Parts: sequence; structure tokens; C-alpha cells
Amino acid sequence: MLQVADQYQIRQAYYIEKKSQREIAREFGYSRNTIKKAIEQEEAFKYRQQQPVKAPVLGPYKERLKELVEANRELPRKQRYTARKMYDIIREAGYQGAESTVRYHVAQLRKATRKQRVYIPLEYEPGVDMQMDWGEAVVELGGEVTTVKLFNLRWCYSRKLFVCAYPSEKQECFLEGHVRAFQYFGGVPQRVAPQNSVML
Repeated sequence: MLQVADQYQIRQAYYIEKKSQREIAREFGYSRNTIKKAIEQEEAFKYRQQQPVKAPVLGPYKERLKELVEANRELPRKQRYTARKMYDIIREAGYQGAESTVRYHVAQLRKATRKQRVYIPLEYEPGVDMQMDWGEAVVELGGEVTTVKLFNLRWCYSRKLFVCAYPSEKQECFLEGHVRAFQYFGGVPQRVAPQNSVML
């Protein structure tokens, strides 16, 4: 049965990491149908396992599987051990359990060692947020070619943009740019943040 935490990881692997359903099924040890359901179903699965699955047959081989999962971090992508390959390795060492048990355990190990990424959806309300940034342009000014600083202020919701050129990025240029932009837009946002930051 698919775990809630696995569903989140599966959706992240599909939508963010752009992995195929087949690759995800192989990595997590679920059927393609289960992966498809996890991707398409936005609500979390209601079932949650309260106790970890006991795997006494796998017990003596868990440390070896952990070593193989950790070794994958150092190997080129095409040379990494798949769950199937790990199953073959421990089977040769005497493991007599099911491949699905190995696949599940490997998926849990990968989850535990994978660096968690944080993604915040960028959705904005009208009239609330603006982002500000500086750019550069080469212009002819008074007969001379020179570089000017471009003050950019953009509404996050509509993407409507205000741009104004200044000789530098000094504080007076920064403040005047905001005043002129607010006059141009005919209003003031609730928040203004640098271009590459996320407003919370």
C-alpha cells in the first residue's frame, strides 16, 4: 500500500525532477498503476501504516543494502545500482526473500538519504506584491557611449513592468526609482522584494 510520504516524493519526482513514471516505479518499488494513481490523485492517500513492516528475512542484508544506496551517491547516474541489481547482489549472498521487500526497503533508504528540497508555489494576489531588480544597458548619452543602471520594478501578479535608467545604484536612485514607479502605476503594493527572493 502506498504511503503518504511516498506519494509526496513520487509527485515531486514526476513534476519537479521530471522523471518518467517507469523510472519512478523502479526507484520506489511500486507498480506503474500505483505511480500513475499517486501522480493524478491530488489528495493524499488516507491509508497510513502505523507500524513498520517486519522483514526478518531481510534483516541480515539491510546493512549491505544501505552500503549500496550510499555508494550510488558517488557513482555516475548510468552506473548506479538499481533496486533490481541490489536484489540480485544480496540474493547471491544468500537472501531468500521477495524482490518487492528489497525494493520497498531500498526506496525507504533512498528517501532517508536524499536531500530534501523545498518548493514554494509562486502564486500572487493582484495589487499585493512587487519585485525589484537592477540591470544594465549600454546607451549613447551626450554623444558618449556609457553604461547606465536600470531600475526595474514589476508587479508579480500581472508582470507589468516599470524601468528607469540611473547613473548608479546609489540609495537616492533606489528611492527615487520606487517613487517614480509608484506614480507610474498609480498605487503602492503591500510588499516589495528583490527579484530573486521569495516573499512569504
